[in-house]
Amino acid sequence: MLKQKLMAIAVAVGMSAGAQAYMIDDFNTGDPTQIADAYLDASLTPTQRDEHYVGDGLPTDNNTATPPYSEYTMGGARDLYASRNVTAPNASVGSGHSKTWNCATCGSLKFSQDPSQWGIHSVHWDGNADGVFSTASTGLDEDFTDGGASDTLYIDMFDVDHVYSVSFMVWDTSGLLSQYDWIDVAPHPGGSNHSVLSASLTSFSGSADWSHIAAAQLLIDGQTNVDSESLDGQVDLVKTGSSVPAPATLALMAMGLWGLTLARRRLA
Repeated sequence: MLKQKLMAIAVAVGMSAGAQAYMIDDFNTGDPTQIADAYLDASLTPTQRDEHYVGDGLPTDNNTATPPYSEYTMGGARDLYASRNVTAPNASVGSGHSKTWNCATCGSLKFSQDPSQWGIHSVHWDGNADGVFSTASTGLDEDFTDGGASDTLYIDMFDVDHVYSVSFMVWDTSGLLSQYDWIDVAPHPGGSNHSVLSASLTSFSGSADWSHIAAAQLLIDGQTNVDSESLDGQVDLVKTGSSVPAPATLALMAMGLWGLTLARRRLA
């Protein structure tokens, strides 16, 4: 129980670091249509495989909205992709699917692979719900640094039941790319078990201008590890924020630790 409370405090501190933030997507709105790929086509690259899409059609640009970001998607649209890989140890033609969908009622992006399958799940934001993988030609010009107040990317993953890898990519208005990869992240199954992936913007490879972003992509790879078969999980939100906790966040952490100290004394 104490371990669970410590985890809850850590998640709260990590996701609330800094009052300023650019919300890339909170997945609270959108078409819940499930994107599924049953084809085995490992000869193609992940971004080429059987691209399907669904856009949420939000008309507002991210910079015009205000907290609590209840209906937030960068550029007002997202494209979803799913692919299944023939190199999965137990895969066979027609035996399963790789699926991606936005669960608007639960406010998360869900991804799932059928038993004994490998797959890749991806979300692409470029301001167009057309299923076309666009980068600098989209017309978007987003400041992920929020005027210099944000220096870290946060991805809140939860209820992931197998080893997985995550990549996040951005393209600026000049077409320059920056990318960061989290490889073989440990599973954390259970609806309350969050894992906040974070990376400073300066730790990304590449040279994109974070104050002029035209497109972004989140890629969840369920095929990099033999233990990734039948991967299932959810993404709660994707945002940038400050790595320096705000005073209110520090106070919250202090109160939580104080409460845990009292709980331990009572148990003793």
